[in-house]
Amino acid sequence: MAKTKFKENFKEILKELRKKKNLTQRGLAEKTGISLAMITKYEQGLNTPSIENLRVLADFFKVSIRNFLEEDRDRDRVFKIFLSEEEASIDIENYDSSTNDKKFLSISKGRQYIYHILKFLEAVGFEIYIDEKQNIFNIRSSDPKYTMNIYWTINNLQFQIQFLRNIIIDYSYMFFKDMDNHIKKIDNDTKENDNTENNNTKNYEDKK
Repeated sequence: MAKTKFKENFKEILKELRKKKNLTQRGLAEKTGISLAMITKYEQGLNTPSIENLRVLADFFKVSIRNFLEEDRDRDRVFKIFLSEEEASIDIENYDSSTNDKKFLSISKGRQYIYHILKFLEAVGFEIYIDEKQNIFNIRSSDPKYTMNIYWTINNLQFQIQFLRNIIIDYSYMFFKDMDNHIKKIDNDTKENDNTENNNTKNYEDKK
């Protein structure tokens, strides 16, 4: 397979995108699941991402993979093999989600932690589509906080599991933060009602 050719200024492109998000290198690593060491090497020009990590970066920054790559006649073949959104194809409309549990077990290959991560994401509303024959794994969400539509090859799913774990951590944090705010609002409303009732009682007694 032809080697993926990155733009000469790839490291500057990545650094600029990161700074626009007001993220440190560590922050970007935590958000994407790519190790801090690799992010540092990318920005120093010492290494370039695998096609899988490239997809993660492109999806995170909401840019096309083509923003990072030189024009190349073999590039489209690379995209086809590693599943760009243009090339990947799963029949979403006729997809039977009831088969996912069996598919989760199959693609986890005995790794229970992968199975449970997939089950959790599905339970909280992430859409997961799997086509084992085409070697396609697709996770998507229309929630504004977690907007995504990512395609990976099933064979490389284990290398992206940290990214999925980070989604769970972020989701759990936001869930409990929202719950805490909701409880505080209920407490404030209750106090206001108590104060109103006390004032009404006092006014009534004063009138007497």
